[in-house]
Amino acid sequence: MSEFVIEREYMVDDDSDVLLTVAVGNRQLGGCVVELDGIELDWGEVTDLVVGRGLVVRQRQLVVMANVVDINPSTNRTAVSYHLTGGVKEVSYETSGEVGQGQAVWHKATISLV
Repeated sequence: MSEFVIEREYMVDDDSDVLLTVAVGNRQLGGCVVELDGIELDWGEVTDLVVGRGLVVRQRQLVVMANVVDINPSTNRTAVSYHLTGGVKEVSYETSGEVGQGQAVWHKATISLV
């Protein structure tokens, strides 16, 4: 199975909660698992997940693994977006790539909270 991977940093604000939303794009099918330093925080569809207060999560690693299946007959492109708020600024990251019709692919984002 293919894998699309990114590694990024996100600057937290000590006094604010870091929130994460994960979205599978291109009308494909998928779900994810979210971990903070190897501890599972959530799985499935993730919307405005409270990762933790900036001061508490600083210097920790957020990992999102999404399994996406190409079910859209119009495109073989798969994409997953990772939207973070509550830090110094709001950011969005994306993993994307093409697979064969009906194939599954892993999308992985490793985000260091700094």
